[in-house]
Amino acid sequence: MDSSQKKKIAKGITEIESNGKKTFKVYLCKRAYIDCKLIKFERKQTCKSKIEAHRTYDKLMESIIREIAQKEGSGKEWQSLIIEWKADQKRIGYTIISESTVIDYSSLLKNWTHDWMKIPAKEITKQMVQTSIERIKKERSIKHTAKLKDAIKNVFQWAINNDIVKGLTDSPTYGVTVSRKTNRKTEVLTIDVAKKLLQTARKLDHEWYPVWAMATYTGMRSGELFALKWENIDFDKAVIKISESYKAKTKKFGTTKTGVERVVPINAELMQVLLDLQPKTFESTFVLPRLKDWQNGKQALVLRTFCESIGIKPVCFHTLRATFTTLLLSNGVGLNIVQMLGGWSDIATMNHYNRMTGLVVKDATESLRLIG
Repeated sequence: MDSSQKKKIAKGITEIESNGKKTFKVYLCKRAYIDCKLIKFERKQTCKSKIEAHRTYDKLMESIIREIAQKEGSGKEWQSLIIEWKADQKRIGYTIISESTVIDYSSLLKNWTHDWMKIPAKEITKQMVQTSIERIKKERSIKHTAKLKDAIKNVFQWAINNDIVKGLTDSPTYGVTVSRKTNRKTEVLTIDVAKKLLQTARKLDHEWYPVWAMATYTGMRSGELFALKWENIDFDKAVIKISESYKAKTKKFGTTKTGVERVVPINAELMQVLLDLQPKTFESTFVLPRLKDWQNGKQALVLRTFCESIGIKPVCFHTLRATFTTLLLSNGVGLNIVQMLGGWSDIATMNHYNRMTGLVVKDATESLRLIG
């Protein structure tokens, strides 16, 4: 007949001897007041040795304390905070920040604050933020560095505004400065290089030729080109209405980057490009072909590869938009007109392109006649 003997050997640990074999049962029970309610937290586990039992007791106690802290709010881990923040942005329909920004922020936080994930958000310090900022600064652009700080700040501000973490009143990003200035030069093509790019692509009947031509003649962004439909082409008035953009990260169609519709005129050469495209793509609704690399976000890689193959400096897709801008400014088109055609909301961007053309200072000293 089986008989067993029980003996308490430490707090929460009981030794059980049965048929000459010993096992150790660990039992914990803690109570905590959460939202004015008394809640019981229990943990049970059987161990094979006394050492294992003591270790298990400590781990279970740590687990209970963490769970209580999380339920109280003050000990909510950074990982949990990010998950809740992301879910709340989806719940409110991305009314404060866009879905693509949420995706960007989530990716940055996952990659650059991964060592914080198990730390209570309340314990994250300014120094920890500064360390992550310095780390990303060595490997990524100034833009990404600034965006990481914005991501951390956004999550903490959301937690403070919604009282998610009890006792949290300030974001650890407060006082951490990130310069948003960059000395990186904007790439543009000269008129001769732009001609070589488009003429060679047309001669080779390259599948990307109509995309590159449209980008250079209209200054449209990649997402705007991908979303362009035949119903937005007015052949009688020779204009293109730009009202939609494709968001590659979310794979959805939405408004343009600034949320404003605009109109771009169609010149004679672009008109021919569109007429050549009509029989090929008209039935698909969209003006430009649904190229696989484009849908996979590899438009920059394709353009760089082609540039290298024809002996010109490799550039990114956005360079075509910048080229459209500087060529118009160089040809005397007014700053305000170019800004309207390109859909920029910030005049500072236009002033940057204007300085690149050299027109701002051209002939500025001609009136100085002091010697003759």
